[in-house]
Amino acid sequence: MSTPQAGDPAFFAELAPDAVLHASILATPVAGAEAVRGAIRRIAGFYSGMTVDFHGAAGARQLLQYHAGLGDDSVVIHAMVVMTRDAANAITAVEIGYYPLAAARLLANLYQEPR
Repeated sequence: MSTPQAGDPAFFAELAPDAVLHASILATPVAGAEAVRGAIRRIAGFYSGMTVDFHGAAGARQLLQYHAGLGDDSVVIHAMVVMTRDAANAITAVEIGYYPLAAARLLANLYQEPR
């Protein structure tokens, strides 16, 4: 298990070991809790700030809608996150859709650049 980092979202502690991340900026899913945490940390690292617009639940799904600045805040990206929980209440899937398209493409390109 990874060491929690400052700024980590609370749900990181609730990820199932075999959790999967699907995101519109990723070419393929990311599998495993550690890999999911790493991918989300990398994505959030490109944000200059983030504002939650909605947080709620529908059955076994937790919903989060937010917007964030990219880089110098000249580009704003919006995201809709759906987290699915299993019978033990662990998060097994995180799905993130990003928009508008230009901002999503920018984030995808930033993510794909070598570290």
